[in-house]
Amino acid sequence: MDHPSEIQLHRYLDRELSVEEQERIAAHLVTCATCRARVDAYAHLGALLRASLPDPAAFAPVGETWRSIAGRLQPRPSPRWPLLPLLPPFLLAAIGTVAQVALALIVTTFALSAWGLVPAPATVMAGGIHAILGHPWLEGSLYAWLGWSSVEVVQAATTRWQALHTAAQHVIILGAVILAPAAALGVVAVLDLVWAICWPGAARRETEGGM
Repeated sequence: MDHPSEIQLHRYLDRELSVEEQERIAAHLVTCATCRARVDAYAHLGALLRASLPDPAAFAPVGETWRSIAGRLQPRPSPRWPLLPLLPPFLLAAIGTVAQVALALIVTTFALSAWGLVPAPATVMAGGIHAILGHPWLEGSLYAWLGWSSVEVVQAATTRWQALHTAAQHVIILGAVILAPAAALGVVAVLDLVWAICWPGAARRETEGGM
């Protein structure tokens, strides 16, 4: 009998031949040491290849490998607040809007008082001096500590205020009431600039920490 080819020997090992061919090659291997050695080498190589393959259970969805890997994974932190990036501009816009409305009301009040439609700011200020400086809390705390009387304080402040010219009174009131909204707008502008500079880095760290 002629020696089987290499393909026939491989198919013999894989049991891909017909029953007659399997038996014929098996009978040949009994008497042919050369072919038997080749078959043994092929079988050994096949065993090594199968041993080098990964365990199929490692790729199974319910395999122990995936469960062990999942147990070692750190849980993804949830964002502290999904609307956090929108909070600074919303707050700054709200503060700026309130300051602008207050400034507009102040200017409108002065314009209406010039036409006699509302009481003059100086008159309102005189009543405000009495209400603020004559407050009972000041009477029982600051004035008591200084040894003053609220009546004397109100009378002195009112006298000094009435001694001023009307134009000077308006300048003082206008400067005082405009200063607060203007300062608020300045603070808003600074905070808006700081937010625009600092937020991109914080957002990047927040995003990277959540991945």
